[in-house]
Amino acid sequence: MRDNGRFGPIEWAVAGRPRPGEHTCGDLPIAVQIDDDTALFGVLDGLGHGPEAARAAQIAVDVLNDARDERLEVLIQLCHRMLSGTRGSR
Repeated sequence: MRDNGRFGPIEWAVAGRPRPGEHTCGDLPIAVQIDDDTALFGVLDGLGHGPEAARAAQIAVDVLNDARDERLEVLIQLCHRMLSGTRGSR
């Protein structure tokens, strides 16, 4: 996986790969421009590796993209709620 972009003066890039023998990675990046002055960057890490970890990380990416206008503490609460029962939350 490789991606890059620019948000105003911030240039960003990310690269990653699955564990040897795996086809999916449990670590996913996120880069979301909120407005002209604000961006959210992160790496979402589903516990372990493989499809279940990748699914948990993708859920978190989707939550953060869908709720990008919420305050950070709300984003954390939403992720926790949506990840319940996955490899991303207890």
